Amino acid sequence: VGDIADMVSDLNQPMIVTPGNDDALSDALALLASQPELRNQIGLANRDKARAQLDEKTMIDSYRRLYASAMGRTTLV
Repeated sequence: VGDIADMVSDLNQPMIVTPGNDDALSDALALLASQPELRNQIGLANRDKARAQLDEKTMIDSYRRLYASAMGRTTLV
């Protein structure tokens, strides 16, 4: 869905499958179900990426730049 593949860590990328590919989804789920340490590593990597790139301040700053640009401004007050 949308930007999910961009939001998750590199370690999580192999678990992102093409919509409608039931075999790939089944394989990814089976792998995750059988490897608790991998699940933990992926979770930690996703958390670290989210904290570094997707925190609230970063999101607000990004929206401010986007809206300012759409309005032909350099900043929003």
